[in-house]
Amino acid sequence: AAAGAATTGYVHGKHKQKNKLEPETNVGKSEDFVDYEFSGEISKMNDDKRQVFGWCSLSSVDGRPVVDLQNDYISIEEIEKSAYDYVKKSRKGGDMHARLGDEPVHTSDMIESMIVTPDKLRHMGVPDSAISKMNTGWWVGFQVNDDDQWRKVKNGERAGFSIHGKGARVEKMLDD
Repeated sequence: AAAGAATTGYVHGKHKQKNKLEPETNVGKSEDFVDYEFSGEISKMNDDKRQVFGWCSLSSVDGRPVVDLQNDYISIEEIEKSAYDYVKKSRKGGDMHARLGDEPVHTSDMIESMIVTPDKLRHMGVPDSAISKMNTGWWVGFQVNDDDQWRKVKNGERAGFSIHGKGARVEKMLDD
């Protein structure tokens, strides 16, 4: 699992994997931290408004934990912390992690962010029997402002989201 820290958001191509955690490669940084990415596919697109929506990261699907190919799991609590940090500090969307100095190349703006947790679903009036079978995670929406980025979204070159951050890897066992 990763404990969230600073995050930045991007619309990305098809090659990313969900909840990918990678060891940090920057020289001089703490070995206790790793880069991580929350990734998900675009689920909804509004052509007239140039808006895209979808799950950025899933903690569970159909009530079962999401474990990635590196055997990593990010709890809904850690996704929530990272998401709130991103919303407070950035909300800028870029393209494929391209940077200008410390900032993403700004091609879109976050217009929607919701962390779907069992507690929030319960408070929305969803019955417990349904909650146990629902997805939990981070749903996002972006307004694409850049013409080239929007062209790539429309033709399928940019088919999802990728949120990048740093966190501490903590070994834990998942409850079945």
